[in-house]
Amino acid sequence: MAGFDLPEGEIEGAGRAGGGNGGGGRGNVHGGGTHDHEAGGSRSVRQSPLGFAGTHDHEAGGSGSSSGNGSARQSRLGLAGRGRACSQYNAGGRIFGASSRLGLAGRGRACSQYNAGGSFFDASDNSRTGRLGLAGRGRGFFDVRGNVSTASPSARLGLAGRGRGQGDWSDFHESTTHKRGREEGDHVGGGGHEGPVFGSDDHLDDTGGGNDEELEEEYTTGIDLNEFANKKRRTFYSDDTKRSFYCMILARNGPGHLKFGVTKQLSQELEVPDRVLRRIWKNGLGGIGNVVNKKAGRCGRKRVELDAASLVAIPLPQRTTLRDVAANLNMSLTTVHARLQQKEFRHHTSDLKPDLTLANLKARIRYCLDNLEPHSLPDDPTFKAMFNVVHIDEKWFYRTRKSQGFYMGNNEENPKRSTRNKNYIEKIMFLAAVARPRFDSDGNCTFDGKIGIWAYVEWVPAKRKSPNRPKGTLELKPCTSVGLEKSREYLIMKVLPAIKAKWPAEDRMNTIYIQQDNAKTHVQPTDPAVCAAAMSDGWDIRVVFQPPNSPDTNILDLGLFNCIQSLFQKKMPNNLREIVTKVEAAFQEYHANKGNRIFLTHMACMREIIRQKGSIHYALPHIKKKVMERSGILPIRLIVEPEFVQAAIEHLNS
Repeated sequence: MAGFDLPEGEIEGAGRAGGGNGGGGRGNVHGGGTHDHEAGGSRSVRQSPLGFAGTHDHEAGGSGSSSGNGSARQSRLGLAGRGRACSQYNAGGRIFGASSRLGLAGRGRACSQYNAGGSFFDASDNSRTGRLGLAGRGRGFFDVRGNVSTASPSARLGLAGRGRGQGDWSDFHESTTHKRGREEGDHVGGGGHEGPVFGSDDHLDDTGGGNDEELEEEYTTGIDLNEFANKKRRTFYSDDTKRSFYCMILARNGPGHLKFGVTKQLSQELEVPDRVLRRIWKNGLGGIGNVVNKKAGRCGRKRVELDAASLVAIPLPQRTTLRDVAANLNMSLTTVHARLQQKEFRHHTSDLKPDLTLANLKARIRYCLDNLEPHSLPDDPTFKAMFNVVHIDEKWFYRTRKSQGFYMGNNEENPKRSTRNKNYIEKIMFLAAVARPRFDSDGNCTFDGKIGIWAYVEWVPAKRKSPNRPKGTLELKPCTSVGLEKSREYLIMKVLPAIKAKWPAEDRMNTIYIQQDNAKTHVQPTDPAVCAAAMSDGWDIRVVFQPPNSPDTNILDLGLFNCIQSLFQKKMPNNLREIVTKVEAAFQEYHANKGNRIFLTHMACMREIIRQKGSIHYALPHIKKKVMERSGILPIRLIVEPEFVQAAIEHLNS
């Protein structure tokens, strides 16, 4: 380095150091003047210590090579002694690999790209993990040529002393000499070959310098590093491809010994290596069944299995989330999620169901048995078509939801929704009445079953004036409570007239049942006012109760209210009047086919109630109603197994 004076003459390292590439175990590094590590006026990297003896390191970077080209940053060079180096060493002006290590003398270790002839050695051809000791007990891989090195990446070479390994020492020609063990000679072992490291007058003087201009002029052609780094990997052929190759060889060669030039010619035509074709032919000598790909079918990490028994053993409160399951099974979260996607276990959302008493269970069984056709018992139990049943129920409809999802454009402004109190959003209770739709033989709807939907609201005059309206203006106010009187009023004034107005004329002489739940505010089946209004004008309309705590026996609770609410929420009302108008519009919009399918779901639920002996804890049955509807085979009624009916009757009488 500049400003770092060294003694003239010889510099000898501690521990078998030599100045040349050989020398028999102990050598000298001849300096020839003051040794400043400079290259043609170019300086080495700042703060790069250079140790010529002892155990010092050298970090050469920037423009530290002979021609001014930059050496690897953070490289280490020990010129003598036990120094270790990671150096880009260049005698001809080119840059070498950044990850190489070079020990020039002593017990140095290196993986070096060394060029004595002025040509570039490809980093991918030399070993990245090899070790090179130019003198002493060094081990490593060394290749000195005038052209690109192609020596074995796993070779190890000791040029002098007790070196081990394999090397190629040629002077501007390509030849390979393999030497192993402890040997002595001109090139490997003890003969010595002084000069190529620091003593070559053609390229480097004792200081490592040279004529930069001549070197730059000599090496102006660039080399594409990608050509050497991006090597083509081995190609694996499928079994079918290999068998096709074998058939081609067999067609040209015939059975017996492989003839000269057959595989070579096919190799040129198919652009497949000749050795591959020879191996395929050799494997096929035992039959074409042996021409298979022997590469392992399952590579990589082994599959982490999920133990179902361990999952079941975890208490339910400790497996409510995937993170809890992964922690209790001592598995990663991604692995547990992958097993869930592969359906090795399932996710279940547990809904709260009504707590049923023994009387409730028997009432549910009795309700389902009463809906069976009497003439179908006991051999072929079949449910009634229920064309003469009207289901009524109440439901709250809110102006908006607390949270609503939207799909937005990237640059679109988010919608702004607000209310005075999100815990008291405007709402109105509605009473709905539906019957089963009817279709003719061609599938055309003759009766949609939509009896009507009515809001529990009142028109009240304003008690005081406001900026929006004067005093006395009629305002729409929702009924805060619906009692027995209000239920009787709506049943007599709205439900019964709507049934009489919309009911099919051909079925008016039959009995019609109005099914309602067991709420205390509902009228009794024997209510005089309701009975009088129901029997008037020659109609036979009766009010009945559904089983207590049994929302699964009502069409509206089973799915019709969800259908109406889904349509209503898309309309997004802004006030109470819009709630009323848009709920009525949603009621008229839902398709009659959907109502017909919900009646079949009602029958399927009753069948499960019979099977479970009145229990409400069962999975909602799916019978592919849409598929059957598209195929034109949707049944009108469902059947139930006779043995379950008999067991339910025995349980009811026990």
